[in-house]
Amino acid sequence: MSWLNKKIDKTLNRYVPTGFATFDIMMGENVRKTDGTLISKNRGFAIGTHNCIASKPGAGKSTFTMDALSFGLHLGYPLHRLVVIDADNAVYTDQRLKKLTKLDQETISDRFTVISTTSPDDLASIMKEVDAEYKEMKYKPVSFPDPQNPGQTLKMMPFVTLIVDTVTSIKSANNDIETGGDVINNTVGLTTNRELTEFTKSATNYCDGNIIIIWVAHLGDNAPKIGQYVAERDFKSAPIDKKIKVPNAVKAKLSSAFVLEKVVDSVDRGSASKGHVISRLNLDPSTNAFSTQGRMWKSRTGTEGSTITELVNINAEFDRFATLVIDCENIGVFKKGNGMYPSAEYPHIFKDSIDAEKENKYMSSYKRQTLTMDGWDRPFNLMEAYALTHYAGEDSKLCELRDKFTTLCLENLEKKTRYELEVNNINSDDLTKHKTSIGLFMRINEMNKASNMFNPITDKDDSKAMVQDGMETKLGEDSDE
Repeated sequence: MSWLNKKIDKTLNRYVPTGFATFDIMMGENVRKTDGTLISKNRGFAIGTHNCIASKPGAGKSTFTMDALSFGLHLGYPLHRLVVIDADNAVYTDQRLKKLTKLDQETISDRFTVISTTSPDDLASIMKEVDAEYKEMKYKPVSFPDPQNPGQTLKMMPFVTLIVDTVTSIKSANNDIETGGDVINNTVGLTTNRELTEFTKSATNYCDGNIIIIWVAHLGDNAPKIGQYVAERDFKSAPIDKKIKVPNAVKAKLSSAFVLEKVVDSVDRGSASKGHVISRLNLDPSTNAFSTQGRMWKSRTGTEGSTITELVNINAEFDRFATLVIDCENIGVFKKGNGMYPSAEYPHIFKDSIDAEKENKYMSSYKRQTLTMDGWDRPFNLMEAYALTHYAGEDSKLCELRDKFTTLCLENLEKKTRYELEVNNINSDDLTKHKTSIGLFMRINEMNKASNMFNPITDKDDSKAMVQDGMETKLGEDSDE
């Protein structure tokens, strides 16, 4: 079939959300008609792309990656298989996978494949097997309820997710093999060889293009100057002193690069600082809670560096609702009100419930800064926001308030970060401005035609004469004629 005549089914969904609201916004976009009508809400990872998640050791990049990429299974997204290339011998045991993914053993055994290898040859061989298995299924598009639009359905092809953890540890058996122009950093054991370069070039063609590729990588220092060599930024939004340790072949293919830049932690969690999530949410220090701030260094939509998300880790896993609450405060969705909360006038929201004993105890311990939010008709504080979004009791009123509050958090967060979602949309005003600009240049062109302005193409002889006259006539003097 001719490429020019190849038909693409644009009705098929090509995005898989992670459930981390701010991250999904940073990765996604709204698609609209010129009249503003919303066609689709794209959130999360795009099918058919290379992506990178990087950090220094201990920031939780592997934990976040596995949690984020398995989340779609809970929502009905048709994952054929999730393949992990465990090049670092990380702890990808079934027990750990069950904790991070919240999936049962049968699903993990059926859909997950974890292979420990550092060989690029093995990587290619494994994916050829997965590709053959996928094509044998002769899949048709699958329909399932749209989790973002109740009452509507999504249709998409089953897909494969490949996680390479970490690409920094993928290396050739022979470190002297031809590298295809890339720099070998032997100090970290990173060898970019011909096999990995070739794999990267064609990797998104596996499984008929229905694949998401995640390269987990270490973050390293970027020496600003070595002799005459001046370091370049990894990406335009990257700091000059840091770089992602991935081969050039991978870096060139990335649609997104998400970096966990800073861990907000305390050595003594029992006396955590005011900015630490243990203090902000009044968490038990035994939860070993910490947060890590993440930012896009590269984005498909071109808005990288615009937003920071603070991912909250509690009991060795990232908490989506705690992250949502912290991001809403950081980004300005929550606004400061007057005084402290709760108060005699405004008792906390759990006070009269007989099915919120844990929440009542939690809320009775401290008063905090009063907060407000657009659309929410009562004050609250950060502790109540955390407790309400996590409420799992059977009080129907509290359940209704929980769902309303969480929905408002998401809606207001999207409004606050619309610069991320609407960057590539064009409306009727934009078209009008564009037509006006074109009209302006057309009018200039008409004015030029109407004058006897010199035309350098048709009046070459006159041009010479004008130059000659100019050379012989000094400024402010009359010519001899």
